[in-house]
Amino acid sequence: MTEPLYQRDAYLASFDAEVVDQHPDGVVVDRSAFFPGGGGQPADTGIIEHQGAELTVTGTARRDGELVLLVEGGQPPAIGSKIGGRVDWERRYSLMRTHTALHVLAGVIGRDHGALVTGGNMEPLRARMDFELPSMSADFASAVEAALRQEVEADLPVHVSFLSPDEFAAKPELIRTKTNLLPPGLEVVRVIDIEGLDRQADGGTHVAGTGEVGEVHVVGHESNGPGPFPAARPQCWASAQERPKAVETSRGTRSCTTPTISRRTSSSRRSRSPGTTSNTSSSCTWRTIRDSRPSAASARSTATIAILMMSAADPWIGAFSAIRSAICRRCRLSEARSGR
Repeated sequence: MTEPLYQRDAYLASFDAEVVDQHPDGVVVDRSAFFPGGGGQPADTGIIEHQGAELTVTGTARRDGELVLLVEGGQPPAIGSKIGGRVDWERRYSLMRTHTALHVLAGVIGRDHGALVTGGNMEPLRARMDFELPSMSADFASAVEAALRQEVEADLPVHVSFLSPDEFAAKPELIRTKTNLLPPGLEVVRVIDIEGLDRQADGGTHVAGTGEVGEVHVVGHESNGPGPFPAARPQCWASAQERPKAVETSRGTRSCTTPTISRRTSSSRRSRSPGTTSNTSSSCTWRTIRDSRPSAASARSTATIAILMMSAADPWIGAFSAIRSAICRRCRLSEARSGR
């Protein structure tokens, strides 16, 4: 049994471990900071070091109740070998921010619309989530984005706790999805609590406060069922530079203005350096965890919301832009005072 170090410290990026089992394409270790994937979050990647050599960790496979770190670049270390592991921190931290952003989204939709999550998936800095909603207004996306940004700016603390199966069973509100997706037989249930907004069972990695999520944009939404509105297909881009000036939707051509990048730096958390059905209605290929689509006779519709986040490098661009704007404002004030 591999001790999941990531469950108690998502900022842990390097660790030492011992190989307890060997496979032709990987190893099982006694403790690991590599998140194995699950709940829509991809598995971590990185490297393991053994006797001066480095092997690339490409992911994790679940085999006979074991977590096998899949490696490339050489022979997997033998049983009893001491290894050092290093998680690809930039990718991990992007996924931590993205996963937390989805919790904020679930909290906002649950609070403002009373809807449960019916599916979702994520990649670093972009994701989508499905909800069962009775309808969506014309300004739905802008209202959701405004609410998202408000909760991010509030820098709400994100707490991690653990419950016994009996304690968890007494709190059905901790299941925020329409279907209970927790695997059976858990000895302990991990709970993520965004203070005052969202509390639910979750085994993934998250940041310590919503302020670390950074700039987030709702870049698309659509209805996958009956509703009094035309569908708008989600369009997702990996970075702001990739966003086109306009996209085609069922409502015609929509303009896409380049977002202003302004990610605030707050709290000591920022300095904590390392430590299934296909939804073909989206413009991107996503894997969902929704069991089935609603029937045509359903009174409610499944709404898909796609979000896009800024890369870790973008705040520097935002800081530069802010400084430049401040200088320009001072220049204009000086000119006005001098009567130019």
